[in-house]
Amino acid sequence: SRERPLHPKHAMSNRIAYILAAALLGLPASSHAQSCNQAAAEPAVVVVTGTDVKILTQSRFRIRPEDPSITRSDVAFYGKLTRALVDFLKPFGKLENFEVNLHQKSKWGGSEDSGYLGRITVTLRENLAEAAAVYIHEFGHMLLENLLPKSVGPVKYKFLEAEHTRRDPGGLPSERARNMADIEQGLAEFFCDVLAVVFLKNPEALTTATSEGVKRSFSARHPVDTWTDTSQHTMYSPARSHVGNYLETKGYQSQLEVVRTVLEALTAELAARYENPPKRLDPAELNRSLIERIRWPN
Repeated sequence: SRERPLHPKHAMSNRIAYILAAALLGLPASSHAQSCNQAAAEPAVVVVTGTDVKILTQSRFRIRPEDPSITRSDVAFYGKLTRALVDFLKPFGKLENFEVNLHQKSKWGGSEDSGYLGRITVTLRENLAEAAAVYIHEFGHMLLENLLPKSVGPVKYKFLEAEHTRRDPGGLPSERARNMADIEQGLAEFFCDVLAVVFLKNPEALTTATSEGVKRSFSARHPVDTWTDTSQHTMYSPARSHVGNYLETKGYQSQLEVVRTVLEALTAELAARYENPPKRLDPAELNRSLIERIRWPN
């Protein structure tokens, strides 16, 4: 299947694009012609049927371009990145039989990025560093969708069953249930940012890639004692500073252990919150509690 032309929004030269991809994924640099061929042809086993693109590897997944202007180079970039993530996250279990949907632009005019059980949806970006950061973040959501039900599921379902009788007169979830939903989502956003930052070895990976900017920085100092932000994406910014401080001190030699440590702390924190849900959201207290649970490897 021949390479389709690059869309005007992706006018960045293949040379620059490949250099960035090589830097992000640890791929060897080569001549301009070889770079273009590699970017278009890798991964080598690409099966195209209509708009379905199957990447056949040890851990099988499918990349589906949702717009005709998406090129094989775009598919190859996300294919390489996905394979690298699957390999990196092997200790957390086998990740397979999932689908990645690529969009040129959102039908709603904005970002269309999400990660959930068995599927990741992302909007292409010209900046490959930002594209990688957002994709890894959404991959983290899919990972959590697979892991949390096994560890937190029983206590969460017990809480939800009890809260079902406490719905307000309008039939809406209780305030405690809404608070717990915000806490769980806030913890998930925090973990997914950790995964992106650690994998890319860049504490600012999400700073320029998202609208929250510096609040998602891991090198900025977000004061825990005065933190009042209850937004899901930035509720746990002081915890980001805590992780960033460790990475600044210890470096990125133990990437997987950092991810594992944060995941264990998140799981314990979330289970404890479901067992004793707060009556109101106190971001300072939430961050202090999570930070205390993060026990770094020696």
